[in-house]
Amino acid sequence: MVLTNGITSVFRGLGPTLLRYVSFSAIYWSSYEQIKRQFSTAATATIPKNDFATNFTSGATAGVIAACRRDNAV
Repeated sequence: MVLTNGITSVFRGLGPTLLRYVSFSAIYWSSYEQIKRQFSTAATATIPKNDFATNFTSGATAGVIAACRRDNAV
């Protein structure tokens, strides 16, 4: 690619790739922190706080939200 099209051909897809991953990460991490905070405050004396379950559920839910929003936006 570099020999035939020049060095800039290597970076041809950089802009769209960054737009995709930056938007996904922004949605994911903001959703993750909000969901994790809600799970943490919902833990009471009757429901013990489980860090693994909270982190896993928050991450899975945030991932679904970010993936759906990203795919619908494109």
